[in-house]
Amino acid sequence: MTNIPHHCLRPAVPAALLALAVAGCGGGGGGGGAAGPSALDVVREAYYVMGLLGNAGLTLGQQFQSGGILGQAATLGPGTVGPTPRSCPTFGVAIISGELQAAGQFSAGDTLEAAYQDCANPAEELDGIVDLEVLDWQSTGGFGFTYAVTFTATLTDFVRAATGLPAVTTNGVLTHTLDGLAQSGSLLLAVTTDDLEFVDADGTRTLANAQNAATFSSPGGTFVVTTTASGDLASSVLGRGTFAYETTLPLESASDNDPATGPTTGQLKVTLPDGGSVTMVVVDNVTVRLDIDEDGDGLPETSEDWTWSDVI
Repeated sequence: MTNIPHHCLRPAVPAALLALAVAGCGGGGGGGGAAGPSALDVVREAYYVMGLLGNAGLTLGQQFQSGGILGQAATLGPGTVGPTPRSCPTFGVAIISGELQAAGQFSAGDTLEAAYQDCANPAEELDGIVDLEVLDWQSTGGFGFTYAVTFTATLTDFVRAATGLPAVTTNGVLTHTLDGLAQSGSLLLAVTTDDLEFVDADGTRTLANAQNAATFSSPGGTFVVTTTASGDLASSVLGRGTFAYETTLPLESASDNDPATGPTTGQLKVTLPDGGSVTMVVVDNVTVRLDIDEDGDGLPETSEDWTWSDVI
């Protein structure tokens, strides 16, 4: 299988480091204070959490490929697997156990547990437990992404520390799909969850009814990532209840973008607990506009111009 390239939380980076997730490498919004969060705080936090969910899926997808810890476990079947240690690329181990129906490939109904212990590769270090069940597996054989897989993953104190970034601990259940069969020349990576919690140095974020779906394609020879996302976010950083976010227009990034900039097109709407909303409108890969609808009537009263570096 072909490996997905990896990066931290950038929406568009050079092709060699292209990532799925749609958020900045920094933390989320700056919090509310007595007056409540600002429009920029709200958008930053939603965009950051989109990236956390996207990167959870990206990390698991890479682990599930043939070169990853979970992917290597396919060679241990059929029958009961482990517990057996597998060395990680840079240092550390993952203890693998489970039940596999075949040798050399996965099948619907397969189960695996990976207990990561300081498991490092050049991009990140992983700790904690992943319990995985394969729901569907299809393959046409051949080279590249000639397969489609869907699995559920239960994450228990799963810590991901990307190189040079603060650690994020994740608990909860997600469903993951990696599909190279649905459309010729493209790859879909989708993650959904009804209950997932992220904890970092800034606070706790809980997602419900959330999904991230990114399609990798190469029209005209330029590698493009198109992302849709939605979810309900409760954040200790923002306070003030539950915020609902949705990409009302897909966010699109090209691989030739500067990694410090953002998507070139798209819109992200965040609805506040009081019914008001902030919509981030992508002007270009440098600038965004925040349309602020304070009373929720669908008409923005004010707008603010910011750069992508302010958001990510």
